[in-house]
Amino acid sequence: MFSDKLPTFLAFLLHYTVQGSIFSMKITLVISALNTGGAERVITTLANAWAEQDENVSLITFQEPGYQSFYPLNPGVNLRNLNLRVKNRFYCPNLLVSLWKLLKRAWFLRQFLKKQKPDCVIAFLDTVNITTILATLGLKIPVIVSERVDPSQHPIGPLQNFLRKLTYPLADHIVVQTTQIQDYFPKKLHPRISIIPNPVALPSNGSPLPNIDYKRKNIIAIGRLETQKGFDLLLQAFSAVHDKQPEWELVIWGEGSERPVLEALRANLKLKAYVHLPGLTNNIVQVLSEGSLFVLSSRYEGFPNSLCEAMGVGLPVIAFDCGSGSADIIRHNIDGLLVPAQNVNALTNAILQLIENIELRKQYGKRAKEIIERFSLKKILKKWDGLTHC
Repeated sequence: MFSDKLPTFLAFLLHYTVQGSIFSMKITLVISALNTGGAERVITTLANAWAEQDENVSLITFQEPGYQSFYPLNPGVNLRNLNLRVKNRFYCPNLLVSLWKLLKRAWFLRQFLKKQKPDCVIAFLDTVNITTILATLGLKIPVIVSERVDPSQHPIGPLQNFLRKLTYPLADHIVVQTTQIQDYFPKKLHPRISIIPNPVALPSNGSPLPNIDYKRKNIIAIGRLETQKGFDLLLQAFSAVHDKQPEWELVIWGEGSERPVLEALRANLKLKAYVHLPGLTNNIVQVLSEGSLFVLSSRYEGFPNSLCEAMGVGLPVIAFDCGSGSADIIRHNIDGLLVPAQNVNALTNAILQLIENIELRKQYGKRAKEIIERFSLKKILKKWDGLTHC
């Protein structure tokens, strides 16, 4: 009889309800584009993880039809490109024109969300956050916005700054990556702010991580070739390192508008044979495993993925203590070294310290791998789930 099977059915229903397989959440994530970058990597990681949990996941970009993500997406993630791309992120001499473009984008996003009717919308990056909040006004859809860089160091223009102050109090929740970023916002918003670091999930394709050969004489750096990443400072530091350790080489992976500037600086420093700028890579584990030391030279950050990934592979690391991010990740003198922000001499000395001590590199590299557990995807996803399922 059915009554005899009822306890079993209820246990089955409870199990799959908790797992999200029957009553799945309808989660929509919004970002301008899915090119290379930390925010893009994190949002695709979250989308993939939720899709694996059988949640109904849509990932919206403002790019043209046919646009594809740089990072792999789970087949269960519904990628939608709304063709709302606006050049220069609304920077325009005419504030009224800029505002009109922003409101137009918000209106089109609103029409899409009204049809989709998600249970929760999560937006990444400042301007997209503003657009998403405006698009959802009055729709009774919970909205979570996420800052992905330190806003105190990252100017977004007077219009966007005004609109951020105006709209963020209207969001249901704000996600930041560090306490310093939280402190940027007014105290009255803090009860609705959650600090959630980036997850460290190395793409191993089921294979074990490669062993680091600490005898290699390669320094690895990764990031967009932009002023924020401070590769000009790293080149200056490496020039001084090269004078004392001429066999060592520096490899900077990434692409960006500062490539001509960096190439010219490399030539002026007579380092063309020792500093390599190979461009983009979609095999982060492989390129990291080809070094024996990683350097983060950023002027400012949010929560740098490349630093976490380098540590996860087992590289000893050096980073500028640039305010937000690096000091939350590196345990100084345990798994790496922190040096004063933008201090080229201090960076030079730290690099030489690790170059000249292979045993210290091994010691730091071994402890660095603990980051995989410290910021595991399981732990970070649990924090996000606490927001999306409330």
